[in-house]
Amino acid sequence: MAIYEWSHSQEAYDNVRKQIRDMDVEQLRIIAAEIITYRLTLEKHNQLSILIGDECDEHPVCPTSYFDEQVYSEMLGHDDMSLVVNWHKTSTEEFTELSEFIWNFTSEQRSCSNMSDAHLCPYGCHTVPFSIDENE
Repeated sequence: MAIYEWSHSQEAYDNVRKQIRDMDVEQLRIIAAEIITYRLTLEKHNQLSILIGDECDEHPVCPTSYFDEQVYSEMLGHDDMSLVVNWHKTSTEEFTELSEFIWNFTSEQRSCSNMSDAHLCPYGCHTVPFSIDENE
């Protein structure tokens, strides 16, 4: 699957944000847990790279290809996901809801497939279209 960077209208970005806000809480929890898992894996990767000096693909903790099921399960297992998200947010992020945490990550990541679906998670398995069909 080819990965592209966003290049859409403000209306398209607003549509993505609206669809994230309209998701049910369980879906938001799953996506947030994936984002946190990715960030923790990235942090571990950066620490290993400093220690062993290898490139990303040369060791097993590459954040783009390695998914830590244990970390994901731990993140998803928390009753209050907003506390987990607030603990793992970056210093520049400000939000009060899971949807805003996901929107911040999504808009920073700016990746999409086929120029039609925005990636909500780092792995590209959760997407929403940039356009909303008004007939639905």
